[in-house]
Amino acid sequence: MRRLLAVCWSLTILVGIEFVKAEDTGPNKEVPELQVLQHYAGTWDDVLDNVPGKHEVTAKWILDGQYLEQSGVIHMPDGPDLWVTTLFAFDTQARKYRSWTFVSNGSTSQAEMTWDANAKTMTSVTQPDANGVRAKVTADFSTAGRERWKFVYTDRDGQQVGEMSGVNTLRKDGPAKPATTRATKKPERLAEDKQLDRFLGTWKTEYRVPKAEWTPEEKSGSATMAFSIELGGKMVRERTKHADGTENTFLMLFDAQQKLYRAWWFSSATEFTGQPNNSTGQWDEAAKAFTWKLTDPNGLASTAQHRFVGEKLDWTVLVENSQKVSMFRMEGTSSRVKDAPK
Repeated sequence: MRRLLAVCWSLTILVGIEFVKAEDTGPNKEVPELQVLQHYAGTWDDVLDNVPGKHEVTAKWILDGQYLEQSGVIHMPDGPDLWVTTLFAFDTQARKYRSWTFVSNGSTSQAEMTWDANAKTMTSVTQPDANGVRAKVTADFSTAGRERWKFVYTDRDGQQVGEMSGVNTLRKDGPAKPATTRATKKPERLAEDKQLDRFLGTWKTEYRVPKAEWTPEEKSGSATMAFSIELGGKMVRERTKHADGTENTFLMLFDAQQKLYRAWWFSSATEFTGQPNNSTGQWDEAAKAFTWKLTDPNGLASTAQHRFVGEKLDWTVLVENSQKVSMFRMEGTSSRVKDAPK
């Protein structure tokens, strides 16, 4: 079952009920380490040291309290504003705090985080990007209702190449309008960004799971999922709530530098917290299809295809081991039942 769930990075189509947006109920009580991330929760006024004006950021718990999602907008004086979304979690297997950040300028990063309980400071170190640049981020919560943060960027030789800092102040009267609803200067959407709009709306799915190594008995079922635009138009995101109460979210965007699509899957299931699957995709205009691929450290190769046929979406998933043995298969058809709001 564990391996079966692990392929859901490409499905986003599971046994489910009508989409319901989960309320923020605080950190999951079964993982006490998540309480540390509560320092980020709430709606904050953000002042950057070198960027004029005030900015906003809001952090709330999602996926049954397994992840804290922080979203905000930086109002740039010259050029498009920057939408930023970060997901924080505690990896219960590796015993580490982790974060994933997505920015409307196309950049993404993943970091490991260390909490200093005495200093009340969280230190994050990102993985190096394609140019070898990484960031060390410190967030100081030593003063109640205040976060003093700083980014220090270094190149592959460890030399500092930039920095950014600022102060967040918690709004005591609760959240105002979310930052993402305010009229701001949105970034230009590329033609590749708009290809993901094909997913937008609410879909009803009928599927079957043929016999394979992980599924000795054939199964069938149905599901409902909802897709919407986020990150200033640079991301399309899916949200699903399963029949058993489990939730997941799937984030898709076009990486203009690498010239490919990328996607991340996050689940409320405790065994997967902090371990989302990161896949890469390509769009085939002639076939009207997205193809997503992922190979895990154990050599399991997953391939999923979403093919659009009018208002329907035919899709398949195949997971094979290194000997090309079919470990898991799934296939189905989705019908759009509701367009995305304008």
